[in-house]
Amino acid sequence: MLISGQWIAVPNDTIQYRALDGDTGETAGGHWCGLPGGHVAVTYCAILPPSSAYSTQVESSRKQSRNADEVTE
Repeated sequence: MLISGQWIAVPNDTIQYRALDGDTGETAGGHWCGLPGGHVAVTYCAILPPSSAYSTQVESSRKQSRNADEVTE
């Protein structure tokens, strides 16, 4: 996620796929709560629009499919 001009890794267990009441759309529905750091950022939560969940599910399905192919070969 791009936070203050720097890309940070966001742990999956901190991501929520939902819309926030009062969101003005300036960030396309993305919000981050945490402590930015020099080399390490601490993420409390990351909010992504519900439509973002679809792309992660598709990618996850592709990875699972590839892993299943490797096991059967």
